[in-house]
Amino acid sequence: MLLGALVSLALSREVFRSPVEEKVGLRVGEIAPDFTLPLMGGGEVRLWSLRGKPVFLNFWASWCGPCRQEMPEIQKLYQAEKDKVHFLAVNVEEPPQVVEGFIREIGFTVPVLLDAEGKVFYEQLGLRAFPTSIFLDAQGRVCARVEGAISGSLMRAAMEEAKRGCG
Repeated sequence: MLLGALVSLALSREVFRSPVEEKVGLRVGEIAPDFTLPLMGGGEVRLWSLRGKPVFLNFWASWCGPCRQEMPEIQKLYQAEKDKVHFLAVNVEEPPQVVEGFIREIGFTVPVLLDAEGKVFYEQLGLRAFPTSIFLDAQGRVCARVEGAISGSLMRAAMEEAKRGCG
């Protein structure tokens, strides 16, 4: 009787898994790890608070040539999709005044988060390559992760997959 109850409990937990119990990580199909970072201009953003809409995360630095190359495409995609998708450009290890001057100079209007010490990028997420783009569906599940610069067409394709849901 006790064994039957344990099996039943185990099966019900498997069928009715909550998102908190799902695998958290950066592999496709996993729930992206939560983090909170300051937003340039004030306030802060917690990743898991954005659930309900897909998210495009781009980790970059102003000294990174490939990052600079893809920023115009990110800006175009942001202009086209900003009402349907959360966009976050996460700058890593640069002073806020450097970041602010750079984005003003290039006319970049995507919301920018500041990972000034690189703790989220390097330690929490274990990332190493610039740029890195991560596309999440509305439930926070990783649909695509690309290390290195990507074309506008690949960005759009990954975003469309995230909008459809990848889980």
